[in-house]
Amino acid sequence: MEEKEKDSPDSWEFEQNISNMFNNNRKNDTPQKDKNLRIKVLLLTLLFLIVYYILSHYYGSKVAGKITIFFEVAILLISVAVLAIQILLLLINFLWISIKRKVKKYMPIIVIPLIALIAVIVVLNIYTKGNVSLTSSDVFSFCGDYIAFLGTFGLGYFIYIQDREKTIEEKRTKVRLLITLMENANKELLNLSYLARNGNFIQVPENRNCIQLISYDPNWILYYCEYEALKGENQELKHTLDSFFNNIMSVNAAIKNGQIEKANRNYQRYIDNEFYSIRKYNEWEAINCLRDACNDYHSDKKIWIEKNETVDLINELCKKYYFIIENYVYVWLHKHNVKGTTEKDSLDREIVDWLLLNSPEIKEKIQFPTDKRIISKVVFDCSLKFESKSERVSYAWEEYSLK
Repeated sequence: MEEKEKDSPDSWEFEQNISNMFNNNRKNDTPQKDKNLRIKVLLLTLLFLIVYYILSHYYGSKVAGKITIFFEVAILLISVAVLAIQILLLLINFLWISIKRKVKKYMPIIVIPLIALIAVIVVLNIYTKGNVSLTSSDVFSFCGDYIAFLGTFGLGYFIYIQDREKTIEEKRTKVRLLITLMENANKELLNLSYLARNGNFIQVPENRNCIQLISYDPNWILYYCEYEALKGENQELKHTLDSFFNNIMSVNAAIKNGQIEKANRNYQRYIDNEFYSIRKYNEWEAINCLRDACNDYHSDKKIWIEKNETVDLINELCKKYYFIIENYVYVWLHKHNVKGTTEKDSLDREIVDWLLLNSPEIKEKIQFPTDKRIISKVVFDCSLKFESKSERVSYAWEEYSLK
């Protein structure tokens, strides 16, 4: 009788021994930073001992001790100086952030008249190189005209600033309406979920009729356009808002028909999709992004997919779990005796849940439900590599198939 191959779908050894595979990955994954730190400490200790031995050998232990203490004090003073410089730079940066907008706002009032004055002086200097000379009346006339120019330009610029600030504030008011709409809808959706879980309440016909529609304004897209007028186009944010308001429309459609349980199922499906989504923004990140457009302070906080530690973690997990993910897809297709998946299979989500359940390393790094997006991104990136890297499976249009 032929012995079954280790990766054969019939043997399923890869599933039975999956914990060993994960544990081996963890053993081989010695943190590089800690290792480098230990090496540096060891080298510095050896260097210190060698220097101390040389000094004590030639100058005696007392002199060596004094010299060693001197260097230690010098290193301490240098460290304190570096810390003080860092604190000073932080203060300067904070002050610059505070005054940067005002400097940028009023800079043209100084720069443009100064440029005009320099241009006039240069022209006059070129013009008067010959026998032409300026009289005092010419100088006074120029000063009067220049003062009139300063007044006219300053007044016009201040009017321009006021009109621009008024326009910006009107746009921000529309964006705030969008934020308020989303926050109120969230509260109502949470209340709907609570009532739907309370079976005794919704079983009473009068109570079912008391459940109101979720707040929805079809003009939300116009409010979003005001955001784009302030911050520029952001397709990723628009996709998140589309998903949010489409969810509200599906929930309201069920409520209109008196199907409260279905409305809650639609909402729970939306929440579940958010946990697996690899979009740039989730719902709350989208609200925070909209808030950034409502004030002059620009937040430097990065979105989850933009953080360096998240990108490094995704790349690291892709290298470790590519063959495990590929093998899972291959065996799944053979086990179900199909050549490819369909939209109903949701194999990518199944792999995400399976990794979260079986990998101690991933369990340790994924601490919050929203962090599940990181594993979804890992599965997605690995799946994209199937076409060029795998000899057994392929991935296209969110569907897996055998080669």
